[in-house]
Formats: sequence, structure tokens, C-alpha cells
Amino acid sequence: MSLTIQGQTTSKGRFGNGAIVPVTGTRDGAIYVADYVQALALEGRLFTTEIGTLTTPTTFRIGVTTLQPELVIDVPSGSAIVPVEISVHLETLAGTITEIVAVTSTALRGAGTSTAGAALSTRTDRPVASGCSVYYTYSGNAVAVAGDIEFWRWGFPWVTATAEGNAIMKAEWHLNRNTPQVIVGPGSVSLYIGATTTAPTGYVFASWLELPSSAI
Repeated sequence: MSLTIQGQTTSKGRFGNGAIVPVTGTRDGAIYVADYVQALALEGRLFTTEIGTLTTPTTFRIGVTTLQPELVIDVPSGSAIVPVEISVHLETLAGTITEIVAVTSTALRGAGTSTAGAALSTRTDRPVASGCSVYYTYSGNAVAVAGDIEFWRWGFPWVTATAEGNAIMKAEWHLNRNTPQVIVGPGSVSLYIGATTTAPTGYVFASWLELPSSAI
């Protein structure tokens, strides 16, 4: 008996609950159970955004202002995302304590007064475009969060940083090590970064899986 599978890594179909679907594998016919993130990355459905470039960090803020986050990913109706990674590289920090908080919301935050960011597929030919809107470095208020969940909190006391010789700090949230978050549009992810007396500087990298909400 021969077994035939559908060799396909791009433009995969999504089916309703209870549907009979073909077995798929890699294009050389190998049957495998792919890591979910890797499989969607092959489709072009893993997206990234970043704040700060090369040797130019961004300046965060003094204190955490809930209406002026450092980063927002707005998820429109009809789309759903699963955050994969959020990493914050702190190049300079001072003040009593530096805090990082990430939250989900059932509300779109909107642009307020901010800078528009890019949502780029990690597959470089980019067969799929993100439906999300990315905003960062707010100087005017965004829409307030609603039904929010604080899913990541990180804090670093300045006295500890001084004791460690002002070493560069990197804080990371990752899907494999933390509670998965599923944001079904309309909704958003917001990231706050601030210190008590002196604004820290650094870089942000974020990535997420994105699918039609009807496919989850």
C-alpha cells in the first residue's frame, strides 16, 4: 500500500471544526509534526516589529503612563495573533527601579500621537501581509485598555544594576516559557517601559503568529 500526502508549506487552507482535511508534509514528501511556530513561519505568518536601530536606541520614559505605551500592536476584527517573543534590551538605566509591563486588551488602542511601525513577515518574500497596525513612542494618548490582562511584568532595581557594574540588561518574554496569550480582534497588545526618576534607553523586538480568527 502506498501513502500519498499533500506536500505543501505555503498557502495552506484552514477548515471548519469537524472537517476532513488532507495530511500535509514538506514538499519533499516527508511526514513530520512541525513545531507550530516553525510551520507558520514557513507560511509567512510569523511577524516582527522593532524599536531602535543599530546603534541608535530609543528613549523610554519616566514612570509608566497607561495611555502612552512604548509599543502597541492593534489586531483588527477578523484576525487573531499569538505573541511569540518580546525582548527589551536596556542600554542605559537609572532611577530607583525600571519596570516593564505587557498587557492584552479587547480594545484597539489606535495611533493617538505616535510613530507608525512596520509588521514584517520573517519569510523574506513575504507571501502574507499582516493585518495588524503597529505604533510606538506615544506622546499623545491612545485609547484606554479594556478587559486587560497583565501577562508579563519585569522590574530591575537600580541598586542591583550599580552593584553589577551597570551591565547591559535584557528582559525577555517567550511563548515557550510563559502562559500563551491569544488576542482575537478587535484587540491589542501594549508594552510599557519606564523608570522612576531617569528615563532608560534601549531597544525592543517583538514577534507574533497571525491567522484569520476563523482559523483558530
